[in-house]
Amino acid sequence: MSVKNEPKFPIELHPLVQKLVGAIEPVGQTEVDELRLLNLIDHMGLLDKMVQAAISVSRNANSHEGSVKEAGQYAKAALENIKDDIERAFE
Repeated sequence: MSVKNEPKFPIELHPLVQKLVGAIEPVGQTEVDELRLLNLIDHMGLLDKMVQAAISVSRNANSHEGSVKEAGQYAKAALENIKDDIERAFE
C-alpha cells in the first residue's frame, strides 16, 4: 500500500508545529543552540508520541473490519517508509 500525502487540513501541519516548538537546527552560537536543543527535545518527544500512536493503529492492518483495516494498513505503510528513511540516514 502506498502512503498518500493528501493533508486533511488546508494548511501544512509541519510548519505550524515548527512555529509552536521552535527551530531545532543548531547554528554554532551557544546561546541560540542551547534553546534549539530544548526545542529539539520537545520536537522528539512529540515525534515519539506520534510514532507510538501510528504503531497502535498499524496493529489493525489485518482487521476484518474494512475501515479499521484500511487505517491499519496506511499506518503500517507510513511506518515502513519512516523506517526506511531512518535506515538510509545511518548508512
